[in-house]
Amino acid sequence: MIAITGATGNTGSVLAAKLIGQGIKVRAIGRSAERLRGLKDKGAEIAIGDQADQAFLTKAFSGADAVYLLLPPKLDAPDFRAFQSKLIAAAVGALKSATVGKVVLLSSFGAELDSGTGPILGLHDAEQQIGNIPHLDALFIRAGSFMENTLMMLSMIKAQGIMGNPAPADYSMSLVATKDIAAYAATVLSSPNFTGHTIHDLYGDQLTYNDIAAILAKKLAIPGLKYIQFPPEQAVSAMVGMGMGMSKSTADAMAEMSLGHEKIHPTNIPNGAPNAPTRYAQFVDEVLVPAWQAMQEEHAMA
Repeated sequence: MIAITGATGNTGSVLAAKLIGQGIKVRAIGRSAERLRGLKDKGAEIAIGDQADQAFLTKAFSGADAVYLLLPPKLDAPDFRAFQSKLIAAAVGALKSATVGKVVLLSSFGAELDSGTGPILGLHDAEQQIGNIPHLDALFIRAGSFMENTLMMLSMIKAQGIMGNPAPADYSMSLVATKDIAAYAATVLSSPNFTGHTIHDLYGDQLTYNDIAAILAKKLAIPGLKYIQFPPEQAVSAMVGMGMGMSKSTADAMAEMSLGHEKIHPTNIPNGAPNAPTRYAQFVDEVLVPAWQAMQEEHAMA
């Protein structure tokens, strides 16, 4: 049986469905019975509770052959780092108490760094602490920036006709679709024979923000759409004011990650090619364009 945290999220929901489709028993972990209902209907066992609660998580992990672990974000956390630390402590305690043998952690590029990476610093801590659990085989999926993160720019594009954050406009980064992360996780968890501590880097399209702006300008039919590198304080103010319920602590962490862009993202892809199949233009057609159209229609009806 595979226990999956964040089972209603972008990676967890796809992973759970894939494993169930292969006849593998799944325990789907989440906070909402309503959002877990679809997986329950497909045959998943459901565990409903707070991932920061070690006692709950220990029970949810008990009897699992392997765990898929992610640190769910909480955009309104008044102290983002403290929230991450609480999640990590609960997860590490539960992995020990439930005597889990194998874990796959969704990590990130930059998790090897111990400062200047914003929310990725929590993943650095998680890798370090999980790596210190005796007799636990761990696979850390270090993924590039989620393609889904660019969805957050739609509100800015709609309101201001631009896109931007503190990251440099011309520095290349790897973009990965979350469905590709789920597909890789399904591959390793369907036959969890990894041992020791393993890192798998998941690379997608290498694009700059200027490249992304050019793609969106064409796909969204917004000629001249530009990316602007904002000063950090302006970016923090914009993120807090975007109507997403983001706290200043979270926005500060996001801005720090953007400023650390050049040290987080590697400049070269091994073998010169992505190992994640989804191209960004394909993602835009499948996900971002429909989201933009829905936003336009909602605005027209308001």
